[in-house]
Amino acid sequence: SSALGNINVLSEMARLKADKEPQKSKEFIEQIHTRSHNMINSMNDMLWNIDPENDSMSKSLERIREHIEALSNRYGVQIDLLIDKNVEHLKPNMKLRQDMFWFFKNGITNMVKSGAADCRVDIRLEKSTILYTIEFDNTHINNQQLNNLLQRQELDNRLKDTHAVLDVQTHKTKTNVELKIP
Repeated sequence: SSALGNINVLSEMARLKADKEPQKSKEFIEQIHTRSHNMINSMNDMLWNIDPENDSMSKSLERIREHIEALSNRYGVQIDLLIDKNVEHLKPNMKLRQDMFWFFKNGITNMVKSGAADCRVDIRLEKSTILYTIEFDNTHINNQQLNNLLQRQELDNRLKDTHAVLDVQTHKTKTNVELKIP
């Protein structure tokens, strides 16, 4: 409801500025577009997660592939995805599947939005742990933006809830992000 309220306020501001300050009005309209787009994506994710037909790891991996393709097309970035065959046969409960998808989707999206290029994503099973590894070229990355995204309270809460461990290693031209989910 707060997102809808925000959109409502922005639309009213855009309406008021339309005649006298058309450029400011366009900025408000762009914010409305971005926020409504994010709401639609969030709703789609929630509805997808509660649909019993999607209650398998293979369906989750299919959704991950779709997300990567959409990111590649939208931002013009190369993202290679490698998935261990053992991961496809896992049977996580709905909550764990939802958390895994959230980690993956937000992780790769935030890396790309921060300027990551030539991304390599590896999802594999090591003993009883799912290992997500994202490696990317960091020569054009906005480090401040990336650090802010990695230090969000929501991320910290999800890591604690799932007992997951996040490790970020930054080198001269490459960054390696590793997430271990038991």
